[in-house]
Amino acid sequence: MRNYYEVCIRWNDNDAEEGTFTESVFANDEDEASEAVATSMAGSSSDVDNSNPDEVARFVEEALQRVSYVTNVVSSLPDDISSVFFDELFPDGVSRQINLDALAVLLSEHRDQIILKS
Repeated sequence: MRNYYEVCIRWNDNDAEEGTFTESVFANDEDEASEAVATSMAGSSSDVDNSNPDEVARFVEEALQRVSYVTNVVSSLPDDISSVFFDELFPDGVSRQINLDALAVLLSEHRDQIILKS
């Protein structure tokens, strides 16, 4: 099953001012997600000749050593939804687990009401 991950990679371990590169991707696991984001990072770097597969591969390999974090967004979703919609979901003040499959059905059934018209 493919999950949705957020991956953050430092541009440089020795220079915090260079910051980080963060992107969200669908992937089968954390390693695949990290590699996809490192590849995307290579594409946005002016220091990489993206027409040279060896140079891209070298950049990706080095970037994978600088991964700051990988978060499975789907696994944190129930807690996030519970926090944001606590009053609506738990009027008695007692938090319980959310069924994401049931939520997906409700979203599909009420799509027209949920999505804003532009």
